[in-house]
Amino acid sequence: MRRLSGLWLFIVMGSALATPTPPVPERPPPAPTAPAPPTPPAPPVAPTPEPEPAPSPEPEPPERAREVQSLVARVTVNDGRTLLLGSTRVEGDAPWLSLAAPGMLIQAEGYWRGRVFVAQQVQVLEPPDWAYYRGPAVLVRAGSSGDVEAWLSEGGLFAVQSAPEAGGLVRVVAFFDGVRLRFVPEALPPPPQGLARGWLELIGHFDGERVRWQEARPFP
Repeated sequence: MRRLSGLWLFIVMGSALATPTPPVPERPPPAPTAPAPPTPPAPPVAPTPEPEPAPSPEPEPPERAREVQSLVARVTVNDGRTLLLGSTRVEGDAPWLSLAAPGMLIQAEGYWRGRVFVAQQVQVLEPPDWAYYRGPAVLVRAGSSGDVEAWLSEGGLFAVQSAPEAGGLVRVVAFFDGVRLRFVPEALPPPPQGLARGWLELIGHFDGERVRWQEARPFP
């Protein structure tokens, strides 16, 4: 009985050893890799916007819209390029402004433009009566040669300063009382006849002996 059991065990083990081992299945090939999608083109670079130009300054309001102010001071400088009332620079095209003499008391009406006062109207307060002369110095006894600008009043020469020579040209601005020009040098002739009373501007020429008027008109 033991032999049969051992035989049976041998047969079983032998059959087990004789059974072929099943083949190991091969690994399937890897799935093909999908191609990478194409890289999209870079978006176009927007141009850098140019800076906006600075806004233009607002235009100055018209003269009639500005607040009119008054400035009263004595003339300290008037050399034909710069006019100072006190320490204030004054500009403008008021006719009387160019005739202001150092020492005159002036009332100017106008407006401020920064630190500059722009005069629209000008009135001479002192001296109350005066005359303006430009021409050879000899005619106002302010020298024997050269030209001068001279301001004359009741007391004689109020102010005088040198001027470029103009070849005998004479200019006078004075008040005409209907008979004569007030406060002008005695060497000057009377104005032409037919002129009305009031301020006059006269242009003439000095030939070395006398002045001959060439133009005469109301001023301004």
